[in-house]
Amino acid sequence: METVNFTRLSHDKWERAATGSISYSSKGVDIRTADGPTIDHFRVLRADKTVISNLTALDGTYLAFGGRYEVDSAEDERIFLRPYRSR
Repeated sequence: METVNFTRLSHDKWERAATGSISYSSKGVDIRTADGPTIDHFRVLRADKTVISNLTALDGTYLAFGGRYEVDSAEDERIFLRPYRSR
């Protein structure tokens, strides 16, 4: 899992300037940030069981994550997204 720093994070129609790091593995996407509003946003998505897509992290380089994700956790300074599996 390679970690990349970002200054902007977005998905679907949501976008926010926030600093942190992001890494990807077959288990999911690990986002680390101290940005409270970003963590709160993902907490709401988790509570609503919202499926997100078009996840993008920016820091001079455009880094896009294909697929659809569910928020597995959004606690402290860590957000973890797992691949969405339709039920």
